[in-house]
Amino acid sequence: MLLLGTSGSVLGAQNSPDIRRICLDRINGTVSIFWTASDAPCSSFSAYEIWGRDDTTNNFIFLKSEVNQTTTSSVIGLPNQKRWQFFLIAKYSCPGFPNYHSDTVFIDDQEPPPVSIDSVSVVLADQKIIVGWQKSLANDLQGYFLYKVGSSNAIIADTNSTTYKFSKLNASVAGNRVALAAYDSCLQAGLISVYHEPVLLSSSDSNYCQKQFKLTFSPYIGWSVSKYEVFVWAQGDIGYEKTLTLSSSDILSFDLILKKRDLSYNCFVRAFNVDGSISSSSNILTLRIDSVVTHTYATIRSVSEINKTIEIRAEFDNPNGRISKASLLFSVDGFTWNVLTESPSSPIVGFLPNTDVKIRYFTVAVHDNCNNQINSIHLSNNIVFFQDNNIKTNLNWNAYSYWSAGIQQYNILQGKPNNPLSTWNIYNNFSSNLQPVTIPINDEKQPCYCVLAISNRDPLTGRTDSSFSNILCPYGTEGLYIPNTFTPNDDGKNDVFNIYGLPIDPDKSEITIFNRWGAKVAISPVRTGWDGRDNNKQLCPAGMYAYIIKAVLNDGSYYQLQGTTLLIQ
Repeated sequence: MLLLGTSGSVLGAQNSPDIRRICLDRINGTVSIFWTASDAPCSSFSAYEIWGRDDTTNNFIFLKSEVNQTTTSSVIGLPNQKRWQFFLIAKYSCPGFPNYHSDTVFIDDQEPPPVSIDSVSVVLADQKIIVGWQKSLANDLQGYFLYKVGSSNAIIADTNSTTYKFSKLNASVAGNRVALAAYDSCLQAGLISVYHEPVLLSSSDSNYCQKQFKLTFSPYIGWSVSKYEVFVWAQGDIGYEKTLTLSSSDILSFDLILKKRDLSYNCFVRAFNVDGSISSSSNILTLRIDSVVTHTYATIRSVSEINKTIEIRAEFDNPNGRISKASLLFSVDGFTWNVLTESPSSPIVGFLPNTDVKIRYFTVAVHDNCNNQINSIHLSNNIVFFQDNNIKTNLNWNAYSYWSAGIQQYNILQGKPNNPLSTWNIYNNFSSNLQPVTIPINDEKQPCYCVLAISNRDPLTGRTDSSFSNILCPYGTEGLYIPNTFTPNDDGKNDVFNIYGLPIDPDKSEITIFNRWGAKVAISPVRTGWDGRDNNKQLCPAGMYAYIIKAVLNDGSYYQLQGTTLLIQ
């Protein structure tokens, strides 16, 4: 046995070893002793002797020796786990050279006291989770272990600071429960603190039509909450705006209505402790409702006048199924609009009476399934063909609009009102520059005219469109109809060949009929028409007959019309 301070030793010598720490391993029943090496000038180092006792009233006993002078640690098994006290002797074999004793040091069996987390929060700038706490009061403080709490507590970081920002934790998922414990130089950790978990904000539902999100958030865990505040930032704004305050007893959900579509909004929740001195922010949730493309086109394809009725054809697409219907709108002045017709599918066709032959305006609007009306920015109008008031042989017209591909040309068609427009001849044509048309004076053919507008080829559809104006008969034959066949068989249907039209004066107008050899067959007043019989009241044979009609209109105007008709028996 050796008593501390026995003769032959030099206590506190300059070159004595210095015990740095003595760490206890309770599981294995061992201690690890760490020291600084002895630096005595004598080169005949013998050994380090380790002495210890388990009670201050007992004598020190020899426990172990280390023979390498550069050795600075040793592990010793202990018979018990009392609070042992140790010292070292550095022994040398040089004659007259003293041994060097370290100071006496108790085993380090005291863990650092518990520490408490101030808060766990999410940094707004980078969305990293950060934790902060007060410094431990432990004398032998080496640092802090940070734990992710779950089915097992896993150390995920260690630091000697009082804050730590995690790079691997995902703030947008649940389960970020963080705890910590201080540890000393022996890596002995104190008790793990109560865990803290930040608020997690999430979206549970959205309403496209209302631009509304239903948001929910988890409570802050770690200290009692006095209130929650909701902050929202709209893209382009200077900073966040507080929009809502909830108490800890409220249902942790709220509805957020975005002011605009196609704009990003950031939202987060901040929790406050009871006295409001500490707060914690949630993750940021970015919310956005983009305008769904309801259609790529909604356009008027053609506006044509037939028998003083304007026919309008429009088309629209519905790529996402969000169009509930389309409305064909008309206006007499281009400002006040009325619904002409509606349809849930394309194409959509409408008819508008135009007895006074005026310019009318048209557009198409689609309605999405949120009942929003999306108006086309393009207006279309009909073409009105009219005579110059001063020069009757000059015909004019207004421009057609709108085709996205533009106007290719205008064709002036010439024909008879009782024939389909597709059989009319092109009298003249122009580029998109409007010009008056000059017609012959008292044209014996008594033709009528109309304008045909033709679009350029649409690069999207590969099609061209066309629109017809009203029919203009400068010499008053508008509305006259002459059949090209009749059947005088007394069945009460089409038995008489005649000219029809309200402007005719039936008492002054007459029909002269010629056979195929040019012989005059019959003369009949328009009031009765030709019944297919010759001047001798005999039914003429079936075949083609020529006619000349002296047509006197109610205003006294005189016109001569000629052509052929087929008599069928």
